[in-house]
Amino acid sequence: MNVLLISYGIKEYDGRLTEIYNVAKKIGDVTLVCCGNSKCSNVKEKIVDVNKSKYLSLRLYISFLFTCLKSAKEIGDIDILFSDNIFASIPALIIRKLFKPKFIVQDVRELYFYKDVKNISGRLFCKYETVLMKKSDVVLCANDYRSKIMFEQYKLKTFPLVFENIRFLTGEYDKKVLDEKYSNCFKYKVNIVSTGGLSVLRTTDKLVLAMTKLPNDYGLYIIGGGTDEDKRIIQYIIDTNNLTNVLLISKVPLPELRYIVQRCDIGIVSYHKKDLNNKYCASGKVYEYLAEGLPIVTTENLPLNEFCAKYGVGESDDCFYKGIVKVSNNMGDYKERVESYVSSISVDKHNSKIACEILKIINSEVIT
Repeated sequence: MNVLLISYGIKEYDGRLTEIYNVAKKIGDVTLVCCGNSKCSNVKEKIVDVNKSKYLSLRLYISFLFTCLKSAKEIGDIDILFSDNIFASIPALIIRKLFKPKFIVQDVRELYFYKDVKNISGRLFCKYETVLMKKSDVVLCANDYRSKIMFEQYKLKTFPLVFENIRFLTGEYDKKVLDEKYSNCFKYKVNIVSTGGLSVLRTTDKLVLAMTKLPNDYGLYIIGGGTDEDKRIIQYIIDTNNLTNVLLISKVPLPELRYIVQRCDIGIVSYHKKDLNNKYCASGKVYEYLAEGLPIVTTENLPLNEFCAKYGVGESDDCFYKGIVKVSNNMGDYKERVESYVSSISVDKHNSKIACEILKIINSEVIT
């Protein structure tokens, strides 16, 4: 089968894109169009260079759009079009009109509704994502909560197929180079890592404030960027409290992220509850941490709270302090449960299952 996968995700940093790509490869011969930092030797991967324009700029998006259309024209006979994330909806609809793929699989990553979005561009993309949803043969989402909400909100004929963010950090890294780069890091009794960036909305400020209550032999590493205001607020908390055990690290490629996570003891997963997308979060970070043997401390969002309670691999605590203390004081027990849970799951088997379910839905449509 000829499969075209289009995604506005950045290949080097996007874990869900990686797994969507792996699912698609289990179904057919895949041509991938996405953003990235470097070209690939694989002629089937059409990488739109993010170094030439700002990621969310109009210029880069237009380049992405035309690369999608060019790739669709080159394939000609498209059996399945995978549309991954809200920004792929517009080129997906154009491809549907011009090149008539036999089937469309749409991954709805976020849970933002048109009426709740304030900015014009956001509303535009929400509108076209909804239009595409009505025309797709298979709609994917990241957990059962989202599936039920989307089914009711969009009045879909069937519940969206749940494709959980079960993913592990992969990729080879140069240990010698990274050992030198991080030579002054990971020296604490308890090393804590948060890969969610500096977003104050996602309560990173509370996480940093929790460090003021913890002993000096606890260290925190926050990976990822944020707005200028986020950076100002976080840096202000660090400076006014003389925190020398909090390190801010810019966004890094997935292999380097794995290096960092492997040298830490606790992983932080934080979301707010001010909208449905975050309230019913579906975090791939959970699995990335667990796969490297780290217990987790999460905010008290329902999916995260239920997960921690069910498997005993961490604690939910909106203020982080009590959760971090409880996990660090019982590290051996938590690590045993983490190891037991990780041994029970397989990313490849999960992807194979989703690929089979997609084909089952498509084949049933062919029969009818």
